[in-house]
Order: sequence, then C-alpha cells, then structure tokens
Amino acid sequence: MSEEAEPGSHEDSLIDKMGETLAVVDTKSWLAIIALGGILTFLLLWSIFGKIPIKAEGLGIILNEKGVFSVESTTPGIVQKIFVKKDDRFTAGENLIELLEPEEELKLQAAELKLTTEEAELARLKTQVGEEYKAEVLAMHAELKALEFNQEKLLEEIPKLKEVSEKKRSLYEKGLISLQALRDAEFQVSEREINLEKMKASISSLKAKLAKEYRTEEIKGKEQEVLAAKENYELLMKRKELALIKAPQPGKVLEVNVREGTFVAKGEAVIWSEHVVKEGDPILIYSYVSADMGKRINPGAKVNVELLNVNPQEFGMMNAEVLDVSLFAISANALEKTLQNATLSQYLMGSNRAVLQIIAKPVADHSTPSGFSWTSGSGPQEVITTGTLAKIKVIIEEVRPISYLFPVWKLKSALDQSPEKDSKAVQKDG
Repeated sequence: MSEEAEPGSHEDSLIDKMGETLAVVDTKSWLAIIALGGILTFLLLWSIFGKIPIKAEGLGIILNEKGVFSVESTTPGIVQKIFVKKDDRFTAGENLIELLEPEEELKLQAAELKLTTEEAELARLKTQVGEEYKAEVLAMHAELKALEFNQEKLLEEIPKLKEVSEKKRSLYEKGLISLQALRDAEFQVSEREINLEKMKASISSLKAKLAKEYRTEEIKGKEQEVLAAKENYELLMKRKELALIKAPQPGKVLEVNVREGTFVAKGEAVIWSEHVVKEGDPILIYSYVSADMGKRINPGAKVNVELLNVNPQEFGMMNAEVLDVSLFAISANALEKTLQNATLSQYLMGSNRAVLQIIAKPVADHSTPSGFSWTSGSGPQEVITTGTLAKIKVIIEEVRPISYLFPVWKLKSALDQSPEKDSKAVQKDG
C-alpha cells in the first residue's frame, strides 16, 4: 500500500512551481514587452491619427507671365552664323541668324563678279576715251590753227589776185596780153576762193567736233551694261537679306534650336524666346502632370519645385503655390502649339498621352538671395532665370494609414462622405 501524502505537501509544491515560473520572466524581458507594447500602441495611434501625403509629380519650366514666342525662318537655307545665345536680349529688327542658300550664293558671287568686271571695263573705257579725246583735241586744235592761218592768208591773197586779174583784163582788152594770160589770172582767183570755202567748212567741222563729246555712244552702251549688272546684283542682295532672320519683336532668348551648318526649312522655329519684361516682374512655374493626378489638384495647393540646375540635397526645393489648373486635358500637339517648342513639349509630356497644365507661383522671401522661399535654408546664391527646367511635387491628399487596411471602395466612400470634400466640391461648383 502506498503511503498517504502529508496534508501540506501539495500546497508547497504548487508554490515552488509558481516561483520557478515567475523566475523565468526577469526585469529585462518585462522592459522589452513594455517597449514592444509602446511601439504597437504608437503604430496604432499613428495609423488612426497620422497622415501619409499623396503627391502628384510632373515636369515644368519657369517662364514670365507674358508668355513665349518663336522666331521662324523666312526662307530655307543652311545656318551660316548665329548672332545670339541663351539669355541674350534682342530688339525688333535685330539680326539673329544668317542663312546660306548655296545656289543663291553662287548667283550672288557671279553677279558681284560681273558688276565688278563691268565697272572696271567702264572705267578703263573712260580712261582710254579720255586719253584718246585729249590727243584728238590737241590734233584738232593744231589743225584748226593751221586752217585758220591758211584762211587768213587766203583772205589776204584773194583781194590781191582779184586786183591782178582786173589789170590783166584791162591789158587784154587793149590787146597787150593773150586770152590765156587773162584766164590764168582769173583761175587763180577762183581756185583761192574755192580753197577758202573748203577751209571755212573744215574749220566749222573741227569746231563742231571739239564741241561734241568723244565716243559717247560707246560709253553710254557700257554704262547701260553696268547699270543692268548693278540691278541684278542689288536684287540678289535683297534676296540675301531675306536669308537674314530678324527679330519680329523684342524678346529674350530661351533656347536656340539650330546649330551652324544645319539646314532649316521655311517656317521652322529657330529660336525659342519670351516676351521682354521688367527686372523684378513675377515668374511662374508652368508644369504638366498626368490628367488622372492633375484633376485632383486645386488652386492653393502647396508645391515643391526641384530646379534641375540646383542641388536639392544642398539647397532643398523652392516653395510655390498653385494658381490655376487647366479645365481640360492637353495633348502633345496642343502643348507644342502653346509652347512653340516641339522638343520641350515632348520632354514635359513625358510618357503621358494627355496632361493638365498647373500654373504655380513661387512663394516670395526677400531674405534669400533668389527672393523666394526654400524648403532648406536660404537656397542658392544664383538668381532664378526663366527657361529653367524643374520637377514639381504637389500634395493633393493626406491619407490616414489605417485606411489601407480596409477595402478601397470603403475608403473611397468614406472620403466622398467627408464634410471637407463636400465643402470643396461646393466651392468648385460655385
């Protein structure tokens, strides 16, 4: 037979076992349990009362409020010289780009050579004619003097011969001389008178030649050839002026779309520019986000602008505020027409087929070098210029973490029924 247990032995064994159990959970373990409980409690409270920001991201560019325009080529050609660069300002009518048309350039060179040749030939002809005319004039003057001298001699000689002829006639009538002697005397008078008339005619002819220009028809013909060559050259020069792309209005260069040596077609946008504004005039951020996310953005939303030429790790991002959201989605073609820059439009569209335009205004802060507020410190030392590309982040919603534990339809229903959303919808409809 087994021995019966003593009355207090069972209770003592239970107490010993409880002591052993309590000894397993020491002080450090209790602290770990308390810490874990605290973390779980914090996570629970954060999931209920905390908020996770939902951001819409997109690409943008800084422009002034007056907008942009493109300078287009007025004629096809090869870019020979570019007179401006990025950030340069230009006035209306200023030469921006010089184009070269090989065929037209050859024509112009040929016309210039022809004009130079014709002018040289005209100058040579005038020199030659001048020298010839000078020699001719000297000869004519010498001949004229000789004729005038002989004329004077004849004028002196004829009266004397007439007197001799009259005397011989008297002698002939008296029978003292023969008829032949009389005729010889009269012949000498007639001969001298005929020579005198010839001399007078020669003198008149020489004087007429001296009064008349020498080889004028030949010079006039050459002058007509020079004039025709000059008109052709000037016409080609005017056509070359068309190959000079001039500024249609004052502006500032944002981007030169061509390089020297490249071919441009008529009507092609060669320079992307913005309208001139005064220093200190406001700038805006024109950004583009997907249509799905963009329709959730409202005016007044806060925007973080990461400029691509500013290190965000060093200076942070520029703070801005949404001014306007486009009512309708914008296609790639529509954006290209708005910005007048195909390359930039493709970049801003990204992989989206349609986007919404978000216009934001930087938050001013005159204590910073740039004049704008930044998420970290005072921002960069450089002035923020138009044409700068950027990435934007807009906080469109703040979601409580616990909502991710529920089905999406329940979360959406809860958000739609919230008084805050209802009031926003009423304001938007109004």
